[in-house]
Amino acid sequence: MKNRDIVPLINGIVKLAEIEGTKFQYCLIKNRKKLFHESKSITEALQKIPESFKETEKKYTEEREVIINKYAEKGKDGNIVKDQNGKMTVKEKSIEKFLQHENQLKEKYPEYIAELKKVDEKNNVLLDEECDVNLFKIKLSGIPDGIDQIQLQSIWELIEED
Repeated sequence: MKNRDIVPLINGIVKLAEIEGTKFQYCLIKNRKKLFHESKSITEALQKIPESFKETEKKYTEEREVIINKYAEKGKDGNIVKDQNGKMTVKEKSIEKFLQHENQLKEKYPEYIAELKKVDEKNNVLLDEECDVNLFKIKLSGIPDGIDQIQLQSIWELIEED
């Protein structure tokens, strides 16, 4: 498992908090604690945008939010719809316009985007490293009935076949 897989696994564990089964919940709690500690260490090690770009970052983020709110799919509650990875979804008919406006925004802030790419490249090296956290596995037979495919996939790293 790579460092970048930790947060999605934590999210998968949190989403299963309501599933019954003492042994199953024990496994989830034990792994959540281990993963949270590891996640905190990784977060602290990640590169940040230099202070000299903070004002530009604020402007860029605000302008990008306007674009996102204009083109993102929204649920009945008015909130932006996100996929299973937590990324926002864009209305299919609006993808081209969204990308066009996003590219125009990037062209408006070339120095910031260049710095952002440098930081992302450095962070990707860290995130692509293998994580050495020792996960507490649960046997496939120990997983309660009623868990759907998406939920099962979200904790795949914790499952051990009988």
